[in-house]
Amino acid sequence: MSKKVLIIASGQSASQFKDYDFEGNGWTIIAVNNAWQVCRDELKYWIRPGDYKGDVFQNPKEGQIIVRTYNSEVKKFGGQKECGFSITLTAGYWSLVHLNPSIIGFLGADMNYTPDKETGATSFYGVGYDIRTRNESDPDRMAKLHKSEKQSEEDYLQYIYKRLELNAEKQNCKVYNLSKDIETRLPYERRSADELTT
Repeated sequence: MSKKVLIIASGQSASQFKDYDFEGNGWTIIAVNNAWQVCRDELKYWIRPGDYKGDVFQNPKEGQIIVRTYNSEVKKFGGQKECGFSITLTAGYWSLVHLNPSIIGFLGADMNYTPDKETGATSFYGVGYDIRTRNESDPDRMAKLHKSEKQSEEDYLQYIYKRLELNAEKQNCKVYNLSKDIETRLPYERRSADELTT
């Protein structure tokens, strides 16, 4: 039986979590940053960076774990610069070390910051902190700061996310994008959760 991990970030597609019973179908749920708000009762792990400015997940239920350190896990895969300065990617590497999954699925990690036509929201909870304070998303800022001279910013993002997939494959783990967002920039094969039930 597959060991399935769902990593939920704060993009608009995080709300698709409610469309499927992930917990009931054997997925271990990791919420990143504000994503705990869509899976408050179902999450197993919550992870955020040290400079996180969003709403804090408090009063975890028995069995829910707040991940406070992850440096050693990232070092195992080459260190933060090699793995990318993204807590979403960090959650993926952390899960490879601690959960040994055969499947990692992502929701809310589309890197699509087109404002909602009605509300102006750039994330499931409203306008994201990074957009609100810098008018620039965290992934795009990461790409601008850390891409090589020969890479475009989009090439860097594709590379740094595919790098996680390549490392997962070495552990016999497949990585999928479970989002239905048409404008996703996440470079993983698209699947729906119910296709991965075995």
